[in-house]
Amino acid sequence: MMTKSLLAIGLCCLISMVLSQSAFVWQGMEYQWLRKDLDFETPHRFGSFSNFLSSKQNFTSQPFTSSASLEITPGVNGDYSYPTIFYDSFTPSQPSSASNIVIHQDAQQSFQDILEYDNFGTPYASVVRILNVGFYPQTQLVNEGSFSNYAVVLRGFNLTMQCSDEKPGTTCNSNGIWPSYLSLSLECNNISPTPSSPQIGCQINFFLNRTEIPFHFKYSKPLNTVMQYQLTVGTTLIVANKASGPNFPAYRSIQVDNSLPAVSVSSSIEYPAFPTNRIVTYSNLVNTTTYTKAVVGITGFAFTLEETLDIKARGRYLEGISMFVSEIDYNAPKASCTFNATMGIGTTFTNMPVKYTASLQPTIIQIADPG
Repeated sequence: MMTKSLLAIGLCCLISMVLSQSAFVWQGMEYQWLRKDLDFETPHRFGSFSNFLSSKQNFTSQPFTSSASLEITPGVNGDYSYPTIFYDSFTPSQPSSASNIVIHQDAQQSFQDILEYDNFGTPYASVVRILNVGFYPQTQLVNEGSFSNYAVVLRGFNLTMQCSDEKPGTTCNSNGIWPSYLSLSLECNNISPTPSSPQIGCQINFFLNRTEIPFHFKYSKPLNTVMQYQLTVGTTLIVANKASGPNFPAYRSIQVDNSLPAVSVSSSIEYPAFPTNRIVTYSNLVNTTTYTKAVVGITGFAFTLEETLDIKARGRYLEGISMFVSEIDYNAPKASCTFNATMGIGTTFTNMPVKYTASLQPTIIQIADPG
């Protein structure tokens, strides 16, 4: 199918649940700062960020519509960018009779980090947060027949951040950070619901580490002592039912492989650095022409900045981030799916050398139309 794009303290809460039969499926994000000084783009601290598909999606009439939240902010100074959100759609050909259920659910958590020092005297701050979400498909769907399969995928995320200087002795240089590690992943119990146990439970794992940049003290740019964050993560459940009762005269079967290996890259030492593109083929899918279409979703992504040469400080100004899948080529007779996976960060030659690792976790949803 054609991919489309469009120009540690906390409290977790469920903030929305929306039922539907169709869904826009998030396939990742990309941004790049575009302001040029002396013919090169200007890198920045990583600030508040949003790449998020709304749960309010209209499939009652064509064209199908939804909205997206796109935001990227530098720590200081001005710049401009055209952030991109990648997506595809899961849409029954017979919306009035197909028994698929799509549930969108968002989770939100507020938290903070505090600066500390490792054994080598390097300053850093880390947060590890877990957000739980539970899906309860309609009782009729569970009672009339067992699930043939289901998928839970990310719908994007929104991360706001602000430096806090409320306590005496704290330092604020901006509302941005120099990240060295960022990871967001979704893990579900993969247990089919039953009338006695109707819940599908999922856990959202979020990790963030920030640290200093090389020659930090020479340039007198102190690290923020305390950062305040608010994280919102969108998830989508897509489920097909084997029911043949009166409430579901036709169903749209899906086949999901939740055991696909992650796609990962490891860059060489680069100066400047660029995202890496990999062409990926999964060839062990269900071999049947019944599943005529496929949608690729994402259940996780991560990037890590490594120590480079003798430079222990891993923080960098970023010129951009890319984490997305595109150009999906699904071949039903050959039971294979090929797509591009683009992962990594961008920096300019004004930065110190960079070495990074990055990964994406895809989920392939094979789809059969109702007979």
